Amino acid sequence: SSITNTGANGSSSGGFGDSVQQFGKAILDSQNAGLEGDLSGRKRKFEGQNIRSVVFELFSMQRYLTVKDMRSASGRAEKELREVLSDLAHFHRSGENKGSWELREEFRKGAAAEKKK
Repeated sequence: SSITNTGANGSSSGGFGDSVQQFGKAILDSQNAGLEGDLSGRKRKFEGQNIRSVVFELFSMQRYLTVKDMRSASGRAEKELREVLSDLAHFHRSGENKGSWELREEFRKGAAAEKKK
């Protein structure tokens, strides 16, 4: 059996390790490109908006959200989000949605009524 290694001049001879490295680099590049475009657009969208409005808008897109999701989507500080969430949402400590927040029912009804108008 012959083992292929990278030569002294940095050129590869196409071994398994080289393939894995190229694949890994391609995945990281695509993730980074996707994150930069997606998050910067959302962060700009929420710029200058009241934090409560941002939270309501995020919950209008998805019923259950984690603080991490909200932080990455809105670009707001975790402390700022948690202060508002304690007033507007319920934290699930167990069950299928453990570790996520859900908008309280009184606010969900209000949001549904607003959408019908």
